[in-house]
Amino acid sequence: MLADCAGYFHRNPYNTWFEPLNELLQSAVGDGYGNGTACHLDLVQWATDPVWGGISDPKARRALLIEGVRYLHAQLEHSRVRLVLLNGRGVIDQLSDQPFGSLSLTEVGLIPMGRTTCALVRGTDAGITFLGWSTNLRSSFGVPKTFKAELADWLRNHLADTDFEPLANQRRSAVDLTSDGFLSSGLVLDAGHELFQTLSGRLAQSEQATIGDVDSYGGRPHVRIRLKGLDAVLNADTTRSAVRDHLSLVDRHGSEMSWRVVANKRGRINKVLPAPAGETIRGWYCYPVTSLDAPRRL
Repeated sequence: MLADCAGYFHRNPYNTWFEPLNELLQSAVGDGYGNGTACHLDLVQWATDPVWGGISDPKARRALLIEGVRYLHAQLEHSRVRLVLLNGRGVIDQLSDQPFGSLSLTEVGLIPMGRTTCALVRGTDAGITFLGWSTNLRSSFGVPKTFKAELADWLRNHLADTDFEPLANQRRSAVDLTSDGFLSSGLVLDAGHELFQTLSGRLAQSEQATIGDVDSYGGRPHVRIRLKGLDAVLNADTTRSAVRDHLSLVDRHGSEMSWRVVANKRGRINKVLPAPAGETIRGWYCYPVTSLDAPRRL
């Protein structure tokens, strides 16, 4: 289920709902759902039956929201998220009404919206910046393009006064690609943050199906990875989907998570996995430089 969530925007997302939010992200901060630099979070993490609008019992709605806000705070505490955007008055009011760490949302401006105005708010909690607007971009009454442009300008200008750097920019600065969009052959990378930055930059900038040019044969070393007490090579035919799955695991467990050397299908101890026990990555072709006699945790 976690893998499904991580890969949602790479399959067939509900663009009628998400595209207005995605357009704002791309315009204001240069990030978006499609390239893996942004994610969507809900106040209530459960799918309900009936749907939310059909829950008539106010006590049931409130209980779900209270638990949802508590869960969201814990989720953000264990993530590397540094910017949260709040879409609509309902979200703003709920985070203001329920205890959410040290967060206190303050109104910092207004934008004209038809015959009314949209309130702009800001707050911080645990190093995370929260920026929000009271107009729901998914309003059934429609939101003018002029309003969306003004909102994007406000976000862009507001973030310019902070130390926030869009993740897309961080990834671009770390990646080393050929003119064809493959990772440069012969790179030597540490297994933690350095590898994460390089692979995420490659994922954001290239649509190639593999990290290297497989031509007639892709089973050859392409990138050397330095692990604790062991060097490994990542082959050219390692797939884009495998890279995405690895980055999803890093998002969940941190860039310093343990790697493992395990047996392949023939029993040979030569498969290097950047994943905790019980997890595997299809299309990840990584092997130790020196042979091993027994499985190891790195």
